[in-house]
Amino acid sequence: MKSKNIVTAILLAFVVVSVAVLIVRESRSPVEPNSSTQSVAAPETVSASGAVVLKDETKSTLPSASAQAAKLPVETGSSPAETNNAKPANSSRVTENVPALPKVVVYYFHGNTRCVTCKKIENFAKSAIDNGFAAELKTGQIQFRAVNVEEPNNEHYVQDYQLVTRSVVLSRIQNDKQDAWKNLDQVWTLVRDPEAFQRYVVNETKQLLGGS
Repeated sequence: MKSKNIVTAILLAFVVVSVAVLIVRESRSPVEPNSSTQSVAAPETVSASGAVVLKDETKSTLPSASAQAAKLPVETGSSPAETNNAKPANSSRVTENVPALPKVVVYYFHGNTRCVTCKKIENFAKSAIDNGFAAELKTGQIQFRAVNVEEPNNEHYVQDYQLVTRSVVLSRIQNDKQDAWKNLDQVWTLVRDPEAFQRYVVNETKQLLGGS
């Protein structure tokens, strides 16, 4: 009977001790935080001095002002419509063909034999052109030429201008072609009056140069 009571007491004591051990373990174990309130530890970086620096993970991820400005379209001085309507330079420029100015060739035609009067006619005619058309002589608009019609290459002038004696002939050239000419047949009657002779040559040359 005594042995039965002893065994029972031992079992009860074992149960009590086991329960006590469980209670102590439960009281010492850490309480796990709720997942909904669990905080995330900020990552750490180590500075050059060795101090631990927490990196702020809550920094805004919005693009910076400079990045936003870079994405904005850049405005130019003109709109696309203005650019399309712009006309290329010189698109409507028309090249005009300006006719060349007429020029007059003053010929004095002579032969191999030259008398005193023939030489006077040549000298008076050349003097009239030199004094009356100095600017035109420089530009080539007026030319003076003494031509010997008895030379083989010049014989055609006799037929071209119907020459019968020593003569002063005006030939107007327009666009590299002769379009008018005139034989100044009064030089023989005016040879004794040099001033009248020169006025006659100058006036006739001006008229032909002007187109009349």
